[in-house]
Amino acid sequence: MTPSIVVFGSGPAKSIPSGFSRKAGAVGASSAKEVASACDQAITMVQNSPQVRQVALGKDGLIEGAKEGFTLIDMSSIDPVESRAIGAGKEGNKDA
Repeated sequence: MTPSIVVFGSGPAKSIPSGFSRKAGAVGASSAKEVASACDQAITMVQNSPQVRQVALGKDGLIEGAKEGFTLIDMSSIDPVESRAIGAGKEGNKDA
């Protein structure tokens, strides 16, 4: 059975789903790439542009595991120009 929720984050418990998400059927992933490989969509909420770039385009990032039609929904507060560049798979504005 394919999980409906795949969790990956930063910090000590980065791939351990919380009690609530475990009850909802969540499983942990070891990387953003693994999330993209298992899902059709991903929602990201990170600190700023460099972190979004890393999760989306970096080593073991979403782009490495994304299948055709994959959708990234970024909820981070970053510059719209940066969002467009990341969405296009480009490095974007490193000064953002």
